[in-house]
Amino acid sequence: MKAPLLAGASTSFALIAFAACSSTPADNPPVLDASADTATTDAAIDAAEAGPTADEIASFQALLADAQTQLDTSGTPGASIAVVLHGKLAFAAGLGKKNVASGAMVTTSTLFRAASMSKMIVAATAMSLVRDGKLDVHAPITTYLPWFALKAPFDASTVTLEHLLTHTSGFPSDTISQCAASTGGPRQAFFAANPQPLWAPPGAVYDYSNTGFALASVVLTAAAGFADTEYEKLAHDRVFVPAGMTTATFDAAAAMTADYATGYALDAANKVVATDEPSALDCPLLHPPGGVMATASDYAHFAEALLAGGGAMLSKDGVDAMEAPHADTRGFATQSYGYGLVHQFAPYPAHASVWHDGSLPGFLSMLWMIPDSNFAVVVLVNARGRKNVAEAIIGSALGRFIPDARPGVTTKTPSASWSKYAGTYDDAFGTLGAGVNVSVGAADGGATAVTIDAPNATDFAGGAFPVHGVMQQRAIDQWSLPDGTSATFFPNDAGTTTYLATRRGVAIKP
Repeated sequence: MKAPLLAGASTSFALIAFAACSSTPADNPPVLDASADTATTDAAIDAAEAGPTADEIASFQALLADAQTQLDTSGTPGASIAVVLHGKLAFAAGLGKKNVASGAMVTTSTLFRAASMSKMIVAATAMSLVRDGKLDVHAPITTYLPWFALKAPFDASTVTLEHLLTHTSGFPSDTISQCAASTGGPRQAFFAANPQPLWAPPGAVYDYSNTGFALASVVLTAAAGFADTEYEKLAHDRVFVPAGMTTATFDAAAAMTADYATGYALDAANKVVATDEPSALDCPLLHPPGGVMATASDYAHFAEALLAGGGAMLSKDGVDAMEAPHADTRGFATQSYGYGLVHQFAPYPAHASVWHDGSLPGFLSMLWMIPDSNFAVVVLVNARGRKNVAEAIIGSALGRFIPDARPGVTTKTPSASWSKYAGTYDDAFGTLGAGVNVSVGAADGGATAVTIDAPNATDFAGGAFPVHGVMQQRAIDQWSLPDGTSATFFPNDAGTTTYLATRRGVAIKP
């Protein structure tokens, strides 16, 4: 393991003065839970004011060494890391190269694509509007978008903003060519001209939808009285500014005139095979679900606000709503999706973790918080290959800073229960097609296997793309199709397995 290098070499490292980096003004202290134990609260404040201990500094140095090893072994050029301790930003560091060709190094001010970590910005913007009485997440979205219509025969009034923020709307996942010439204009114009179907009844399944978050932004601007084209300003004013995300932006062109990281694609041998500038995949439809460019410190300040009960950004009710377990992902027993954040009790059975990650060509990202420990860590990297380096560095940070870490445990249903998946499903509006047969039986070697046969499946352009083969179990009811696409079985209200939800479509068993 390499020793960490300090500023001037391959690592840019900053020990942050706590009082100077709070996103809450010094004369307006963080909002604390009035029901919290007073001694515990006082101890947390004292620890924050005192700054990092020698042990904490040593832990961060060890984390940098771990991270450098991850970069070296994966071929990832660079990373940006920030750690929040006792509710305040304590450390920020840049490691490696932000540009391979020039050799320029990552600094603490280097901007990275945050990818799907942008979704928590949508959710926070929504909660700020709820706080101000401008928005009801439980109301039909047609309350704010009276013009909005779905593809016949679907009823747009059955969809709420909560459905969109929790990926339970039934809205298509990634069926839109997000940045094609035909979709490069205003978001509202796209949805008005291209009515979408629902892949499943609202509330029936959790099925990740970037398109749904793009639509959510249109709801937010309408509720706020902004033009559809002003979502970026709305999020800036209501989230970036009060949270202290001083360099976060949706403007990729402007970012590329500043200190920014170029993204890279890695092959199976961890070699760079493609370059992805931040301006790639940059268009209005992608901004809400994946368009933020920021530093690790920007997102650490966002975490500070959430850990402080909202700070100047949100009310505590808004933070609680974002972090609450709203939608069961059917992954492992304690994992649910909130509003733009994931909630789970792993790897700490006694402590809730709240997190979200992101992935775009050339970039990976992750923010992980443990609210009852006033802890958060942010990792941004500028390459995407076979290994999720951001997740690996997050794991190292948890092991270094949270002493009661437990190994991650993935719960899988036993093969004796798999018969519930068997049957014929139909996908009328996605790409899986009609006559999707799922069977359970002995495979090669005699082991029980779940096999799928979707002879009428297509790609998103309508070309034939049949699916056939053994599915691989990932967690409780989460599997993957033979091509690696995530697939999850969901029951109906009676408890009968009825839905096979994927990002290619949702197949429904009659």
